Amino acid sequence: MDVAVGDIVTLTIIEVAGYACWGIADGQVGFVHCVEWSREKPVPDDAVPKVGDHLQVKVFHLTNRPQEQLPADVTYDGKFHVDFAGSVRLLQPEPARESA
Repeated sequence: MDVAVGDIVTLTIIEVAGYACWGIADGQVGFVHCVEWSREKPVPDDAVPKVGDHLQVKVFHLTNRPQEQLPADVTYDGKFHVDFAGSVRLLQPEPARESA
């Protein structure tokens, strides 16, 4: 089954770097940049995924370019065939803004 933009999927994390993580959902590889792990900055330690974790994300981009044209950081220097990008932040409600 292919994922689509807007889908909420559960990634099983297979790799974590300081700047991103990769996981598998329905046989497809998703990429999640570290700025998407949490709305809090800096990202709290408990929001950093670990290999084997299950991370729920919302798909916001499908890969439409050949893998060799993707940036090396997205493919982890060619280690992964990335099918989509996901976000944890898109699942979290926007914080309320205080009026002045």
